[in-house]
Amino acid sequence: MKRLLDGGLREGVALWTAVTALLGGLYWVGQAGLAVVEAHLPEAAALLFWGVPVLLSDRRREDLRALGWRAPTGRDVAWGLGAIAVVLPLFVVGYAWWNGVLGKLPHAPLVMHEQPILFPLTQLIVVAAPEELFYRGFLLDRLTRRFPGGLRIAGVTIGPAFWLTAALFGLGHFLVDLRPGRLAVFFPSTLFALLRLRTGGLFAGVVFHAACNVTIDACWRSLLR
Repeated sequence: MKRLLDGGLREGVALWTAVTALLGGLYWVGQAGLAVVEAHLPEAAALLFWGVPVLLSDRRREDLRALGWRAPTGRDVAWGLGAIAVVLPLFVVGYAWWNGVLGKLPHAPLVMHEQPILFPLTQLIVVAAPEELFYRGFLLDRLTRRFPGGLRIAGVTIGPAFWLTAALFGLGHFLVDLRPGRLAVFFPSTLFALLRLRTGGLFAGVVFHAACNVTIDACWRSLLR
């Protein structure tokens, strides 16, 4: 067991456990009636997801660029926008089919969030960027140190670190509020990781992640609400 948990795996799993436990505790404190905690849980999550990689990198004098945190390139932008253009229309159709409202899709008016500018910016800055830095930056890096190999497909190595990161992303969401449906984020997590590995940076995954969240909200408002 000690051998299994050597190198980056021990550190990655330990910090993931601590962050997830803390967020779960804050969630249930908020549910118990402490409204201020419930209202600011997203900011607390962002602070933790930002803080862990930044503080560790600063303490060890490591460059955050090694975790994919760098200025976006034209290639990053192209991959991010390409993923949005290809995947999200298919997701909308799948969402409508899964919820039994496929026939409603061609005629349903598009209903966006009541804060059409602030909400996407929040998803980009407070949700997607911190989660990508923690999961596809820090955690994927630590797990890859322990499990560096994998199957090479189209210039991307897909191995144990890839799948473990996606599994911990899904499990981390589930363990906060114990809603089984949260485990489904495992699937988009694999796409976020593919973008990270294909581009070498986090930007494409951040943009695509935020766009996914905005699209899911719009689907719910337009088709189910």
